[in-house]
Amino acid sequence: MSEKPSPSFAPGRRALLRGGAALGTVATLGTVAGAPAHAATTRQPVLVGANPGIQHYDAEGACTAYASVWKVDWSTHGSGAALILATTDSLTIVSEQRELAQWLWSDYTRYFGEIGELPPLPEPKFRRQHVGIDIDLATGLVARAGDITVRMNGVLDRRWVDVPEFELGGRIESLNFVVAPCGDGSISVAGHRLPGAVVNYNTPAKPWTSAYLSKAEVWRA
Repeated sequence: MSEKPSPSFAPGRRALLRGGAALGTVATLGTVAGAPAHAATTRQPVLVGANPGIQHYDAEGACTAYASVWKVDWSTHGSGAALILATTDSLTIVSEQRELAQWLWSDYTRYFGEIGELPPLPEPKFRRQHVGIDIDLATGLVARAGDITVRMNGVLDRRWVDVPEFELGGRIESLNFVVAPCGDGSISVAGHRLPGAVVNYNTPAKPWTSAYLSKAEVWRA
């Protein structure tokens, strides 16, 4: 976990909400120009699970915190849960499975566009603690990792998203999952809500916010 985030970020996973139809694809987001059209069909699963995410923004529209919640049913690096919390001046990774958590950060989360919305981050601090995650596409999410609590509620929609070519620091994988934007949510540490709030972009025909659930998520390489 000594590597710092790359200066080149993939599109934010939240940005996928803007394009995902009720039963459609987002073939252009995360796509690399010139990639073979058949590339995604030859890839094999490397991770199956869920990766909800939530961002807080201040009144000026600057991102103040991002939490990436991972519930891995199976992967090439094992199974388990992890919570990655990035703020304007800290980066914390919590999990009982250190190898898995390191991989989730170094190969995935550090390349997400949400990380790119924050100032350059310090080296991550790892905490070996249980991460409890309850995800329900009907009601929302509660995730607890030591003194960190992430909540999302008020599910607005459920859409299937397919990204045939998702760039991760020069590496290409395909991604598909069911996404559910939530109207409200929060990140708290030691009982205190972090600065900022979830943004609801008020697009009734295709709701999207800065808090989303994910289920049935498959990454293929």
